[in-house]
Amino acid sequence: TAKQEPRYDGYIFDLDGTIYLGEQLIPGAREKVAWIRGSGCRVVFLSNKPLEPRANYAAKLTRLGISAEPEDVVNSTQATLRMLEADLPAGSRVLAVGTNALEEQLSGAGFTVVGSLDDDPVAVVQGYSPTIAWHRLEEAALAVQRGAAWYATNPDLTRPSDRGIVPGLGSQLAVVRVCVDVD
Repeated sequence: TAKQEPRYDGYIFDLDGTIYLGEQLIPGAREKVAWIRGSGCRVVFLSNKPLEPRANYAAKLTRLGISAEPEDVVNSTQATLRMLEADLPAGSRVLAVGTNALEEQLSGAGFTVVGSLDDDPVAVVQGYSPTIAWHRLEEAALAVQRGAAWYATNPDLTRPSDRGIVPGLGSQLAVVRVCVDVD
């Protein structure tokens, strides 16, 4: 049989549940990525979780046997930052409700990250956090009620884990959503 060539110039692979699950590669992922790269096609990896900076995702891929550079990874925080940059002036006060990585990426993009409704944020940015504190969700709800724009890095209700399907950011968004009159 003739050797099958890739049909596209580039490929984008989701990470969780497609390339790896927890600390385990999905069977065949390494070989498929190597085959695609060997044919001259670009491979990019996508994460809709803002848990880590791009460099950390690239390091994890490399550790698991798929070489990757930070430029090979796109995460949902990058898309959120583009929206914020289009909508808000540089230095705007933003209430970050998520991980430290979300806060660092917002600060790195020139926004002033605040921790409370009392800091008068003009926007709330929610990103998935596996250890979200209830008071953070309350602060988000109150800030949105008082007019702050509301952004989310992704709406996924669930996410895959090595133990099974667990709540995702969409579930955390739903907590805030029942307290506000905007989506």
